[in-house]
Amino acid sequence: MNYFRSIVCIIACLGGSLLMTGQNISSSQTINSPQLPKESLQLPATLDLELEQLLQRWYEGYEMRNGVPMAIAAPAPVPNVADSVYIRMMNHIPSGIRLSYNSVVRESIELYLFRRRPLLSAMMSLGDLYFPDIEAELDRHHLPLELKYLTIVESALNPSAVSPAGAAGLWQFMLPSARIYGLTVNSLVDERMDPVKGTEAACKMLSDLYRIYKDWWLVMAAYNCGPGNVNRALARAGGSGKTFWDIYNYLPRETRRYVPLYIGVYFAMHYAKQYGIRPRELGRTLATEYYQVKHEVSFSKIAELTGLSVEQIKTYNPQFRRGLVPWNAEPYQLRLPLKAVLKLEGYNPEEIRSHEMSVREEGISTQSTPQIASNSKQYSYHRVGRRETVETIAHKYGVTTKEIRQWNGLGHKGIRSGMRIIVGVKETTAKERTAVVDSTNISSKAITSSPTSKEPSKSESQGSKGKKATPKTHTINKGETLHSISRKYDIPLDELRQINHIKGNNIKVGQTIKVSK
Repeated sequence: MNYFRSIVCIIACLGGSLLMTGQNISSSQTINSPQLPKESLQLPATLDLELEQLLQRWYEGYEMRNGVPMAIAAPAPVPNVADSVYIRMMNHIPSGIRLSYNSVVRESIELYLFRRRPLLSAMMSLGDLYFPDIEAELDRHHLPLELKYLTIVESALNPSAVSPAGAAGLWQFMLPSARIYGLTVNSLVDERMDPVKGTEAACKMLSDLYRIYKDWWLVMAAYNCGPGNVNRALARAGGSGKTFWDIYNYLPRETRRYVPLYIGVYFAMHYAKQYGIRPRELGRTLATEYYQVKHEVSFSKIAELTGLSVEQIKTYNPQFRRGLVPWNAEPYQLRLPLKAVLKLEGYNPEEIRSHEMSVREEGISTQSTPQIASNSKQYSYHRVGRRETVETIAHKYGVTTKEIRQWNGLGHKGIRSGMRIIVGVKETTAKERTAVVDSTNISSKAITSSPTSKEPSKSESQGSKGKKATPKTHTINKGETLHSISRKYDIPLDELRQINHIKGNNIKVGQTIKVSK
């Protein structure tokens, strides 16, 4: 009874205050719903259990205020609330995105506020962990901060989430899109699961989509199902100028649910406390910090030095697939509890290094005398600043862009602020090479072969006489965008614009553009 009295009080207070402000809602501001099919908005039955396990790992080792967890919000009956009340409450939400209301949106609101209250409670706890970094990145890209709630619809704020289709991370990037937007995915690292780097890539993609559609609901639809599906839906609905709700029936079923669920969770998160929903755990915000890895290191080594479990370290850092943190031209960061970071800062970097992960010179069981490679190299590095490109850095150090890309294994990938890249290579001295021999238990008296002049290979001599390779090109077809072309040829969008001197997304059907240098 107390629950229903509080709900009635909330509705009466909010409804009355909003009426007093004079915000009368005309029928033109609501979306007619009869044309929308009756679809039940369901969420996976396993979602609550998975999130409970995630939260348990997150909060492991942390004190809760007064030593007790908060009561878990239980599912509740759905009260009979007039549509006009929800509309007035929605108009009272400060939002840079104009919200919509209809029967499907209503169902989504009530799904989070009443039927899945425990889920919303978990989202409030995880939001305390992830939203500050997400908001900072959205703000840096001048995007509406409320886009952070997309992560709830995409992954339920689980950075380890992987969809049946293979999308991964908070923002559920597929592999091709991840690489287009500069995320590294290999056997050891999957940056789609890095909350900060994944958010940066999502911001770039959302910005590109907004430049195309100029409508946030269409942007969200394109983010979910791809611009191609949205463009086809727009064409079937009668062309440009249509809204998400105009093309609703022409979109894939998952995308039709996507936008209403976003509006519903935005509404529910805004009014959660007024509906008696609190975070899953009542505790202080988890004090975590980033530790910059200076050498290759394993999770087991970090666990040994900090007292954390390997599983807990993995929960904080799901982007490292094998429990190993590599170290190369781009140093990585580990997110850990503050106490653990302070412990690591007290060690000499060499003490933290996992030497078993380092490349070692292995002896070969032969009768020949071991030789030292004559092409041993030393490298010069550069930390990429904001707005720096491969071209500007190459000019600064007097090298070619091709050399920088080869030294760093960039291929067609772009660079981003904060990266540490190789900008120079020089041969080691004889003295330095002798030191290498000593360190690997090879006799310092080992005799090296005298350098001989290298004859150019047949292929090299023939290549020098051949014609200069022409850049690969693409002729733009109807319905194609720069975004779809960049995905097709696996070339970063910024690089595609740069090599074709294109500002924004202005391309025309029949236009020929370069898709490689």
